[in-house]
Amino acid sequence: GVLDDTSVVCTADHGEQLGEHHRMGHRQGLDRALVHVPLVVSWPGRLAPRRVAAPEGTVGQFYTLQRLLALPAPPTAHARVDLLAGDPAPRVFTETFGWDAQSFRRVAAWAPGLDPGPFARTWRGGQEGRWWLGASHPVGAGHEEFHLYDALADPAETTDRAADEPAAVADLRAALAER
Repeated sequence: GVLDDTSVVCTADHGEQLGEHHRMGHRQGLDRALVHVPLVVSWPGRLAPRRVAAPEGTVGQFYTLQRLLALPAPPTAHARVDLLAGDPAPRVFTETFGWDAQSFRRVAAWAPGLDPGPFARTWRGGQEGRWWLGASHPVGAGHEEFHLYDALADPAETTDRAADEPAAVADLRAALAER
């Protein structure tokens, strides 16, 4: 009977690239294979089974669980999103950093000839509705590279739509800059 009054939550902090975009691991970008992770919440008798298709970040997970468990809300500047109430975030953001120069030198010592290109950059991404914008900034470069994907029609990110959808790129670029 313990599970009758127990909430079980399964999630992950990141996925793994297994050849997508010719990459392996989880430190070389913010492709969907890395940021689209499961969130399964079960509480028999308290939650009816359903699927929420809208994307959400870990901040939303925190507030959803806080509400579900009837815990007092801590003071915070983050938006409070509750997945159970059906109010997914209008935009979801993520960011990661490549290896710093010192870390890369350590790895290069045992892997001579390793190209620092994929590692020496930062990545940011944001999704609003169907559009996922990935931005990468190579260390030392004065520009960012942007790629836009239709997360609903092209979940494997095979077709960059940035040139076809300049308004979506501009909106998500502005949202990333504001964040």
